[in-house]
Amino acid sequence: MTTVEHSPHRLLLSHLQSWATDKRRDVDVGLLDQLLELRSAYDELEPTYWPGGSVEDLLLRLVPAKGRMEPLPAEAVVTSLESYFRFLRNTGRMAARSASPAELVKEAKRSAPRMKAAAEDRAPWSSGKVLQDFGAQRGIAMDDAPDLETLQDRLNEITNAWNALPIHERQRLMPHPGDRDDESGRDRALAAYDIDDEVTALLLGFRYELPSGKLPPTTETAPFVERAGLLDQVAAMSEWIAPRVEVTATGVLRPAGAHRAYEELGLRDWQREHLLVRYRDWRPPRVQAMGIDAFVDDVVDMPWRNARDCPALDRLWLAAGLSSSTANGHIGRRRRRCTSHERPDS
Repeated sequence: MTTVEHSPHRLLLSHLQSWATDKRRDVDVGLLDQLLELRSAYDELEPTYWPGGSVEDLLLRLVPAKGRMEPLPAEAVVTSLESYFRFLRNTGRMAARSASPAELVKEAKRSAPRMKAAAEDRAPWSSGKVLQDFGAQRGIAMDDAPDLETLQDRLNEITNAWNALPIHERQRLMPHPGDRDDESGRDRALAAYDIDDEVTALLLGFRYELPSGKLPPTTETAPFVERAGLLDQVAAMSEWIAPRVEVTATGVLRPAGAHRAYEELGLRDWQREHLLVRYRDWRPPRVQAMGIDAFVDDVVDMPWRNARDCPALDRLWLAAGLSSSTANGHIGRRRRRCTSHERPDS
Protein backbone atom coordinates (compact mmCIF):
# COMPACT_ATOMS: atom_id res chain seq x y z
CA MET A 1 0.00 0.00 0.00
CA THR A 2 1.16 3.52 -0.79
CA THR A 3 1.08 6.46 1.59
CA VAL A 4 -0.30 9.68 0.12
CA GLU A 5 1.50 12.47 1.93
CA HIS A 6 0.28 15.62 0.17
CA SER A 7 -3.25 14.63 -0.78
CA PRO A 8 -6.20 16.72 0.49
CA HIS A 9 -7.74 13.32 1.39
CA ARG A 10 -4.67 12.09 3.27
CA LEU A 11 -6.38 11.93 6.70
CA LEU A 12 -9.30 9.89 5.34
CA LEU A 13 -6.94 7.63 3.39
CA SER A 14 -4.70 7.18 6.44
CA HIS A 15 -7.69 5.95 8.45
CA LEU A 16 -8.64 3.69 5.54
CA GLN A 17 -5.16 2.22 5.44
CA SER A 18 -5.23 1.43 9.16
CA TRP A 19 -8.71 -0.08 8.87
CA ALA A 20 -7.72 -2.21 5.86
CA THR A 21 -4.65 -3.51 7.69
CA ASP A 22 -6.77 -4.57 10.68
CA LYS A 23 -9.38 -6.19 8.42
CA ARG A 24 -6.74 -7.78 6.15
CA ARG A 25 -8.24 -6.16 3.09
CA ASP A 26 -6.34 -5.16 -0.04
CA VAL A 27 -6.43 -1.47 -0.93
CA ASP A 28 -4.26 0.83 -3.05
CA VAL A 29 -4.63 4.25 -1.44
CA GLY A 30 -2.60 5.90 -4.19
CA LEU A 31 -5.09 4.66 -6.77
CA LEU A 32 -8.02 5.72 -4.62
CA ASP A 33 -6.48 9.15 -4.17
CA GLN A 34 -6.49 9.61 -7.97
CA LEU A 35 -10.18 8.69 -8.16
CA LEU A 36 -11.21 10.89 -5.23
CA GLU A 37 -9.25 13.84 -6.60
CA LEU A 38 -10.93 13.56 -10.00
CA ARG A 39 -14.40 13.56 -8.39
CA SER A 40 -13.49 16.51 -6.20
CA ALA A 41 -11.83 18.61 -8.91
CA TYR A 42 -14.31 18.14 -11.75
CA ASP A 43 -17.64 17.11 -10.19
CA GLU A 44 -17.20 18.76 -6.76
CA LEU A 45 -18.34 15.59 -5.00
CA GLU A 46 -17.46 14.75 -1.43
CA PRO A 47 -15.32 11.59 -0.99
CA THR A 48 -18.02 10.07 1.23
CA TYR A 49 -21.00 10.67 -1.09
CA TRP A 50 -21.63 7.83 -3.58
CA PRO A 51 -25.16 7.77 -5.03
CA GLY A 52 -26.28 5.07 -7.43
CA GLY A 53 -24.61 5.38 -10.84
CA SER A 54 -21.66 7.38 -9.55
CA VAL A 55 -19.13 4.54 -9.80
CA GLU A 56 -19.97 3.82 -13.43
CA ASP A 57 -19.86 7.54 -14.22
CA LEU A 58 -16.46 7.83 -12.55
CA LEU A 59 -14.83 4.84 -14.26
CA LEU A 60 -16.34 5.15 -17.73
CA ARG A 61 -16.68 8.93 -18.14
CA LEU A 62 -14.53 10.95 -15.77
CA VAL A 63 -11.43 8.77 -15.64
CA PRO A 64 -11.11 8.40 -19.44
CA ALA A 65 -11.81 12.11 -20.04
CA LYS A 66 -9.75 13.71 -17.28
CA GLY A 67 -7.54 11.01 -15.77
CA ARG A 68 -3.97 10.06 -16.49
CA MET A 69 -2.81 8.78 -19.84
CA GLU A 70 -2.22 5.17 -18.84
CA PRO A 71 -5.34 3.01 -18.23
CA LEU A 72 -6.03 2.14 -14.61
CA PRO A 73 -5.68 -1.52 -13.54
CA ALA A 74 -9.28 -2.70 -13.49
CA GLU A 75 -8.84 -5.46 -10.90
CA ALA A 76 -7.05 -3.15 -8.44
CA VAL A 77 -9.74 -0.50 -8.95
CA VAL A 78 -12.55 -2.93 -8.07
CA THR A 79 -10.71 -4.36 -5.05
CA SER A 80 -9.74 -0.95 -3.69
CA LEU A 81 -13.19 0.55 -4.19
CA GLU A 82 -14.83 -2.41 -2.48
CA SER A 83 -12.59 -1.97 0.56
CA TYR A 84 -13.22 1.79 0.55
CA PHE A 85 -17.00 1.45 0.45
CA ARG A 86 -16.94 -1.13 3.27
CA PHE A 87 -14.73 1.20 5.28
CA LEU A 88 -17.11 4.14 4.82
CA ARG A 89 -20.16 2.11 5.84
CA ASN A 90 -18.53 0.28 8.78
CA THR A 91 -17.07 3.47 10.27
CA GLY A 92 -20.21 5.56 9.81
CA ARG A 93 -18.63 7.86 7.24
CA MET A 94 -20.88 7.00 4.29
CA ALA A 95 -22.97 10.06 3.41
CA ALA A 96 -26.75 9.92 3.45
CA ARG A 97 -28.44 9.12 0.13
CA SER A 98 -25.45 7.01 -0.91
CA ALA A 99 -26.11 3.61 -2.43
CA SER A 100 -25.21 0.50 -0.45
CA PRO A 101 -21.63 -0.87 -0.68
CA ALA A 102 -22.98 -3.99 -2.39
CA GLU A 103 -24.69 -1.94 -5.12
CA LEU A 104 -21.61 0.21 -5.63
CA VAL A 105 -19.34 -2.82 -5.90
CA LYS A 106 -21.68 -4.32 -8.51
CA GLU A 107 -21.30 -1.09 -10.53
CA ALA A 108 -17.53 -1.32 -10.29
CA LYS A 109 -17.51 -4.95 -11.43
CA ARG A 110 -19.85 -4.15 -14.35
CA SER A 111 -17.68 -1.23 -15.39
CA ALA A 112 -14.31 -2.99 -15.08
CA PRO A 113 -14.45 -4.93 -18.39
CA ARG A 114 -15.23 -1.69 -20.27
CA MET A 115 -12.52 0.47 -18.72
CA LYS A 116 -9.82 -0.40 -21.24
CA ALA A 117 -11.99 0.43 -24.26
CA ALA A 118 -13.14 3.68 -22.62
CA ALA A 119 -9.53 4.66 -21.95
CA GLU A 120 -8.56 4.10 -25.58
CA ASP A 121 -11.40 6.24 -26.97
CA ARG A 122 -9.97 9.73 -27.54
CA ALA A 123 -13.30 11.42 -28.28
CA PRO A 124 -14.19 12.20 -24.63
CA TRP A 125 -10.67 13.40 -23.74
CA SER A 126 -10.44 16.88 -22.29
CA SER A 127 -8.30 19.45 -24.12
CA GLY A 128 -5.75 19.27 -21.31
CA LYS A 129 -5.37 15.53 -21.70
CA VAL A 130 -5.02 15.81 -25.47
CA LEU A 131 -2.30 18.44 -25.08
CA GLN A 132 -0.51 16.30 -22.50
CA ASP A 133 -0.47 13.36 -24.91
CA PHE A 134 0.55 15.65 -27.78
CA GLY A 135 3.52 16.87 -25.73
CA ALA A 136 4.49 13.37 -24.63
CA GLN A 137 4.65 12.26 -28.29
CA ARG A 138 7.23 15.01 -28.77
CA GLY A 139 9.24 14.15 -25.68
CA ILE A 140 7.82 16.96 -23.52
CA ALA A 141 6.73 15.46 -20.20
CA MET A 142 4.55 17.39 -17.77
CA ASP A 143 4.53 15.09 -14.74
CA ASP A 144 8.22 15.29 -13.82
CA ALA A 145 8.77 19.07 -13.91
CA PRO A 146 10.92 20.08 -10.88
CA ASP A 147 9.19 23.45 -10.37
CA LEU A 148 6.32 25.63 -11.60
CA GLU A 149 8.55 27.70 -13.87
CA THR A 150 9.72 24.60 -15.72
CA LEU A 151 6.16 23.32 -15.91
CA GLN A 152 5.00 26.59 -17.46
CA ASP A 153 7.86 26.58 -19.97
CA ARG A 154 6.96 23.07 -21.09
CA LEU A 155 3.29 23.97 -21.33
CA ASN A 156 4.15 26.99 -23.48
CA GLU A 157 6.28 24.80 -25.74
CA ILE A 158 3.42 22.32 -26.17
CA THR A 159 0.89 25.10 -26.80
CA ASN A 160 3.06 26.78 -29.43
CA ALA A 161 3.55 23.47 -31.26
CA TRP A 162 -0.18 22.77 -31.10
CA ASN A 163 -1.10 26.22 -32.42
CA ALA A 164 1.18 25.68 -35.41
CA LEU A 165 -0.87 22.68 -36.58
CA PRO A 166 -3.51 23.08 -39.33
CA ILE A 167 -7.05 22.83 -38.00
CA HIS A 168 -7.64 19.57 -39.87
CA GLU A 169 -4.83 17.96 -37.88
CA ARG A 170 -6.18 19.44 -34.65
CA GLN A 171 -9.61 18.00 -35.36
CA ARG A 172 -8.05 14.60 -35.97
CA LEU A 173 -6.17 14.71 -32.67
CA MET A 174 -9.00 16.31 -30.70
CA PRO A 175 -12.27 14.95 -32.12
CA HIS A 176 -15.45 16.59 -30.90
CA PRO A 177 -17.91 14.14 -29.29
CA GLY A 178 -20.57 15.14 -31.78
CA ASP A 179 -18.46 15.19 -34.94
CA ARG A 180 -20.43 14.08 -37.99
CA ASP A 181 -19.75 14.29 -41.69
CA ASP A 182 -22.65 16.71 -42.20
CA GLU A 183 -21.95 18.89 -39.13
CA SER A 184 -20.84 22.49 -39.47
CA GLY A 185 -17.23 23.16 -38.56
CA ARG A 186 -18.22 26.06 -36.30
CA ASP A 187 -18.22 24.23 -32.97
CA ARG A 188 -15.14 22.21 -33.84
CA ALA A 189 -13.26 25.33 -34.88
CA LEU A 190 -14.21 27.12 -31.65
CA ALA A 191 -12.90 24.20 -29.62
CA ALA A 192 -9.77 23.71 -31.71
CA TYR A 193 -8.67 27.34 -31.52
CA ASP A 194 -9.96 27.90 -27.98
CA ILE A 195 -11.65 31.21 -28.83
CA ASP A 196 -15.19 32.54 -28.46
CA ASP A 197 -15.72 34.40 -31.73
CA GLU A 198 -17.37 32.16 -34.33
CA VAL A 199 -16.36 34.19 -37.38
CA THR A 200 -12.70 34.32 -36.37
CA ALA A 201 -12.69 30.59 -35.64
CA LEU A 202 -14.14 29.72 -39.03
CA LEU A 203 -11.75 32.04 -40.84
CA LEU A 204 -8.81 30.49 -39.02
CA GLY A 205 -10.06 27.03 -39.85
CA PHE A 206 -10.35 27.72 -43.57
CA ARG A 207 -7.52 30.21 -43.96
CA TYR A 208 -5.65 27.82 -46.24
CA GLU A 209 -8.68 27.54 -48.52
CA LEU A 210 -9.90 31.13 -48.63
CA PRO A 211 -9.75 32.84 -52.03
CA SER A 212 -7.34 35.69 -52.45
CA GLY A 213 -8.24 39.14 -53.75
CA LYS A 214 -10.64 41.88 -52.75
CA LEU A 215 -13.70 41.31 -50.59
CA PRO A 216 -17.06 41.34 -52.39
CA PRO A 217 -18.81 44.72 -52.53
CA THR A 218 -21.52 45.60 -50.06
CA THR A 219 -24.11 45.32 -52.81
CA GLU A 220 -23.46 41.55 -52.75
CA THR A 221 -23.17 41.09 -48.98
CA ALA A 222 -26.07 43.36 -48.00
CA PRO A 223 -28.81 40.80 -48.86
CA PHE A 224 -27.23 38.27 -46.49
CA VAL A 225 -27.17 40.84 -43.70
CA GLU A 226 -30.72 41.84 -44.50
CA ARG A 227 -31.94 38.26 -44.02
CA ALA A 228 -30.12 37.73 -40.70
CA GLY A 229 -32.55 36.67 -37.97
CA LEU A 230 -30.54 38.43 -35.28
CA LEU A 231 -30.97 41.80 -36.97
CA ASP A 232 -34.69 41.16 -37.38
CA GLN A 233 -35.03 40.69 -33.64
CA VAL A 234 -32.82 43.71 -32.92
CA ALA A 235 -35.15 45.82 -35.05
CA ALA A 236 -38.18 44.29 -33.35
CA MET A 237 -36.79 45.09 -29.94
CA SER A 238 -35.94 48.68 -30.86
CA GLU A 239 -39.44 49.25 -32.23
CA TRP A 240 -40.97 47.63 -29.14
CA ILE A 241 -39.00 49.90 -26.80
CA ALA A 242 -39.25 53.16 -28.79
CA PRO A 243 -42.78 54.26 -27.75
CA ARG A 244 -42.37 53.10 -24.16
CA VAL A 245 -40.56 54.51 -21.17
CA GLU A 246 -38.73 51.23 -20.47
CA VAL A 247 -35.17 52.58 -20.29
CA THR A 248 -33.71 54.51 -17.37
CA ALA A 249 -31.76 57.76 -17.73
CA THR A 250 -28.56 55.72 -17.72
CA GLY A 251 -29.73 53.56 -20.63
CA VAL A 252 -30.67 50.42 -18.67
CA LEU A 253 -33.77 48.38 -19.49
CA ARG A 254 -36.18 48.45 -16.55
CA PRO A 255 -37.01 45.03 -14.94
CA ALA A 256 -40.74 45.23 -15.64
CA GLY A 257 -40.10 46.16 -19.25
CA ALA A 258 -37.52 43.40 -19.59
CA HIS A 259 -40.07 40.76 -18.60
CA ARG A 260 -42.68 42.18 -20.99
CA ALA A 261 -40.16 42.30 -23.85
CA TYR A 262 -39.16 38.70 -23.16
CA GLU A 263 -42.76 37.53 -23.44
CA GLU A 264 -44.01 39.77 -26.25
CA LEU A 265 -40.98 39.22 -28.51
CA GLY A 266 -41.20 35.43 -28.09
CA LEU A 267 -37.68 35.10 -26.71
CA ARG A 268 -38.43 32.05 -24.58
CA ASP A 269 -38.68 29.93 -27.73
CA TRP A 270 -35.34 31.23 -28.96
CA GLN A 271 -33.66 30.56 -25.61
CA ARG A 272 -35.03 27.03 -25.55
CA GLU A 273 -33.80 26.30 -29.07
CA HIS A 274 -30.40 27.79 -28.23
CA LEU A 275 -30.05 25.44 -25.26
CA LEU A 276 -31.11 22.42 -27.32
CA VAL A 277 -28.34 23.23 -29.82
CA ARG A 278 -25.79 23.89 -27.10
CA TYR A 279 -26.40 20.59 -25.30
CA ARG A 280 -27.04 18.54 -28.42
CA ASP A 281 -23.72 16.72 -28.09
CA TRP A 282 -22.42 17.91 -24.71
CA ARG A 283 -24.24 16.02 -21.97
CA PRO A 284 -22.95 16.89 -18.47
CA PRO A 285 -24.21 14.77 -15.54
CA ARG A 286 -27.24 16.97 -14.80
CA VAL A 287 -28.44 16.78 -18.41
CA GLN A 288 -27.97 13.01 -18.42
CA ALA A 289 -29.88 12.66 -15.15
CA MET A 290 -32.84 14.86 -16.11
CA GLY A 291 -33.02 14.31 -19.85
CA ILE A 292 -32.36 17.12 -22.34
CA ASP A 293 -35.98 18.32 -22.64
CA ALA A 294 -36.59 18.47 -18.88
CA PHE A 295 -33.23 20.18 -18.35
CA VAL A 296 -33.93 22.84 -20.97
CA ASP A 297 -37.43 23.49 -19.60
CA ASP A 298 -35.95 23.88 -16.12
CA VAL A 299 -33.34 26.38 -17.31
CA VAL A 300 -35.67 28.57 -19.39
CA ASP A 301 -38.17 28.72 -16.50
CA MET A 302 -35.57 29.86 -13.96
CA PRO A 303 -36.52 33.27 -12.53
CA TRP A 304 -34.39 36.31 -13.33
CA ARG A 305 -34.44 39.86 -11.99
CA ASN A 306 -32.88 41.95 -14.75
CA ALA A 307 -32.20 41.78 -18.47
CA ARG A 308 -28.54 40.88 -18.00
CA ASP A 309 -29.56 37.64 -16.28
CA CYS A 310 -31.56 36.63 -19.37
CA PRO A 311 -29.25 35.42 -22.20
CA ALA A 312 -31.74 36.25 -24.98
CA LEU A 313 -32.33 39.82 -23.83
CA ASP A 314 -28.71 40.42 -22.99
CA ARG A 315 -27.58 39.30 -26.46
CA LEU A 316 -30.10 41.54 -28.22
CA TRP A 317 -29.30 44.49 -25.96
CA LEU A 318 -25.58 44.29 -26.68
CA ALA A 319 -26.04 43.64 -30.39
CA ALA A 320 -28.30 46.67 -30.79
CA GLY A 321 -26.19 48.99 -28.69
CA LEU A 322 -29.47 49.99 -27.06
CA SER A 323 -27.86 51.12 -23.83
CA SER A 324 -26.51 54.17 -25.65
CA SER A 325 -28.82 54.48 -28.67
CA THR A 326 -32.23 54.41 -27.02
CA ALA A 327 -31.24 56.99 -24.43
CA ASN A 328 -30.98 59.45 -27.33
CA GLY A 329 -34.06 58.31 -29.19
CA HIS A 330 -34.49 55.42 -31.56
CA ILE A 331 -32.11 53.23 -33.53
CA GLY A 332 -32.63 52.90 -37.28
CA ARG A 333 -35.40 50.58 -38.39
CA ARG A 334 -35.28 47.93 -41.03
CA ARG A 335 -37.63 48.15 -44.00
CA ARG A 336 -39.19 44.80 -43.21
CA ARG A 337 -40.92 44.47 -39.88
CA CYS A 338 -40.36 41.16 -38.14
CA THR A 339 -42.83 39.13 -36.15
CA SER A 340 -42.45 37.98 -32.58
CA HIS A 341 -41.96 34.32 -33.51
CA GLU A 342 -38.74 35.04 -35.44
CA ARG A 343 -35.61 34.41 -33.47
CA PRO A 344 -32.01 35.68 -33.44
CA ASP A 345 -29.52 33.25 -34.90
CA SER A 346 -27.50 31.39 -32.30
